[in-house]
Amino acid sequence: MDSSALRDKIELRLHAVGTHLQRRKDHCLQLKSCQSAGSSSDMRSDDIRQFVRNIANDENHAISELVYLRDDVSDYNKTKGKGIDDLVVVDHFDAFRLAKSLISKSRKHDTTCVFVGAAKDEQVYPDVVEDVRFFIETKNRSLPVLEIVNDLLQFWEIYLRYHTDLDLEEFSNEVRAALLGRIKEAAIHASIARRLAPISKLAPTGSSINVLEEEIRRRLEQAAFYLEEREILRPELTNYTEKTFSDDTNEGAKRNRMRIRSTETSLIHELVHLNDSVTKFFEKQKRESELVVIDSFRPYRIAANLVNVLKHGVRGRNKDCAVIEFESVIFSEGKEDDSSGTSVQDVVGFVNYNGELFSLIQLIEDVAQIWELFLRHHSNLPLTEFQNRFGDILLSRKGLTTYSAPMPKGLEEWSKKESKWRKQLDLK
Repeated sequence: MDSSALRDKIELRLHAVGTHLQRRKDHCLQLKSCQSAGSSSDMRSDDIRQFVRNIANDENHAISELVYLRDDVSDYNKTKGKGIDDLVVVDHFDAFRLAKSLISKSRKHDTTCVFVGAAKDEQVYPDVVEDVRFFIETKNRSLPVLEIVNDLLQFWEIYLRYHTDLDLEEFSNEVRAALLGRIKEAAIHASIARRLAPISKLAPTGSSINVLEEEIRRRLEQAAFYLEEREILRPELTNYTEKTFSDDTNEGAKRNRMRIRSTETSLIHELVHLNDSVTKFFEKQKRESELVVIDSFRPYRIAANLVNVLKHGVRGRNKDCAVIEFESVIFSEGKEDDSSGTSVQDVVGFVNYNGELFSLIQLIEDVAQIWELFLRHHSNLPLTEFQNRFGDILLSRKGLTTYSAPMPKGLEEWSKKESKWRKQLDLK
């Protein structure tokens, strides 16, 4: 197949995942409506079993598509002259490995079915089943199948955006909107899983392990603090209009802008250097090879390069170099011919990495999402506080409409020239 045909195949797979998840949702609604129409006791056990089978099939089909997607992406990259090295982050991700075993006929997993009761106005109605969750038993934990589906969907969205040239903006926007705040659901599922199957430690705890766990906890706590701090600072921008914000003599606007930038750079510093603590933690358990998922993931590599440049300055001699090149100012919607009354909503820095442009805040949140996914699937570290604090920020955006705009003409070409010029500098 040529690249165009493979691109269509990938898009069809992603569409199929969405279709299966929508069918799952429809089956849950049908199950609930059937009970609401009469009494749950009126439903025959055969009817309930059929709904349960349908929901299980929907999840299994979605997982199959997300696993087979790997080979399609590999074939597409080959047509673009790329090898399969980038796919090491997918192949070593525990959720992907588990998904492969789930669709393998030679592997069997014990499954626990949990019925979720309906809730309304803080009242729970256990006799009315609103959802069905399947938990599979692995060697050291119990995991919800639906969570594995959503984790892979989120993982693939970030991977495809950074590691391929596929134009999947609509898919990315839909996935990110659909999964807003689901990081908090992972914390809830973890508490349920502990009741189903007590989680065993991967390695005996000792004083060094305890110290490293505390170090990782502090890093995540700091990252959560800076994420919250940016959300606290951002609303202060609404005090400015385009005219007042762009006024070079407005010291208040400069200060607000610098406070946000300082918070972002502190945040990305914590997320990058979290790797130091996690590496030591995994080395103690002889599992450092698993960190290839982080080290080879492109958003982390860009973030790590940016932190290095912020600390040591730009790099020459044909080295990779990430620089916060410029920023865009986002305004509230107003009349096309009048910008005087529109207020500033956000200031977004853009990182120039080897001629490619990336939103700084999006890069930060992508790295944070990757860390949460990795640590949840590859460790038993307590993540609930970070999940809840980060999840609250993401959930606060639910219902908001974001408008995208094309880059100004010539900006991308200018960014490539700037990057090329920096690489030619004679700097050590």
